[in-house]
Amino acid sequence: MAEYPTPASRLSAERSPLDFSNLDLQDSNKLGKLAAGAGLILLGGMGRSSIVKLGFTLGGAALLFTTLTGRKVQPLKKSTSPSRSPVRKARGVMREDQTLAHQRTRGGGVADQEGVKLVRSITVDRPREDVYRFWKDLQNLPHFMDHVESIHQIDDRHSHWIVRTPGGAATAEWYMEIINDHPDEMIAWQSMPGADLPNAGSVRFASGPEGGTIVRVTLEYLQPTMAMGVAAAAILGDQPDQQLTEDLGRMKVLLEAPEERNRFAPMEDESL
Repeated sequence: MAEYPTPASRLSAERSPLDFSNLDLQDSNKLGKLAAGAGLILLGGMGRSSIVKLGFTLGGAALLFTTLTGRKVQPLKKSTSPSRSPVRKARGVMREDQTLAHQRTRGGGVADQEGVKLVRSITVDRPREDVYRFWKDLQNLPHFMDHVESIHQIDDRHSHWIVRTPGGAATAEWYMEIINDHPDEMIAWQSMPGADLPNAGSVRFASGPEGGTIVRVTLEYLQPTMAMGVAAAAILGDQPDQQLTEDLGRMKVLLEAPEERNRFAPMEDESL
């Protein structure tokens, strides 16, 4: 029966004892190399810079090794093992976790430190999973977001929003994209380039200490300018923070008392 070499036997064969039997001390060429190698090591010990020390020392050691043994110094081989270090694994998880964030459209939303930020929270007496699903279905949002006239969902990440001013005198619109989505935990979004009112935001869901779900909404928007038009400024009104508070209050009613849905039905377009 044929015998196959074991890993240990192969390692032993690869690391055979050093053989100095062929070393000829009468060879002036080899003696010169030995002297040069020793000199490089001495220079390395005298150097001030750690990089210089390392370079001279390694160079001298390599020269001594090749002269004494007749072997060449083998460069380090890159490991082909599929296993990854814990740090690389952690980085991989982070990259996978941020896939949607890296797919976001450049130039969308609100740049850091450039927008107005609003944060409001409310507790809803419903399980976190239910509240997340409610927000995930974009057709629910116009029922409690007072100024949102309609939302047309294009795909899993993109949608088209039409928002009206109080009284319906004018409208503004933009395309929105979801940039992060963690089921039952968080949804984040931003407007795409060309929006009448550049904005971004997120909603987070956490279990309340006494039951129910804490809903925390963060909104950011650019302060409207004349270039954005009158509609963009009118949509926010005089108290956008109060508007957000009232929107969340309507959301709470809808989730806790679904029969109230018709009470907050979106405004119908009477021109149709």
